[in-house]
Amino acid sequence: YLKNGGNHMNIEIHLQNGIKLTAFIENYNAEEFAKQVNSPNTTVVTLGDYIFSRHLIAYVAPAPETTE
Repeated sequence: YLKNGGNHMNIEIHLQNGIKLTAFIENYNAEEFAKQVNSPNTTVVTLGDYIFSRHLIAYVAPAPETTE
């Protein structure tokens, strides 16, 4: 999950329509993201290279680690 001792991580983004995406996020802070996505003043949010309507996001979770 955490890379290079920092708060960079792969996350899974689960959408209301059943689609699941994975993104690598630098400086990810779940608490700050939750504040942003739950704010009535927010229309869209970004996660990695993706832009979403805040209402489309069902939940965000750490992606399972992959073995290489």
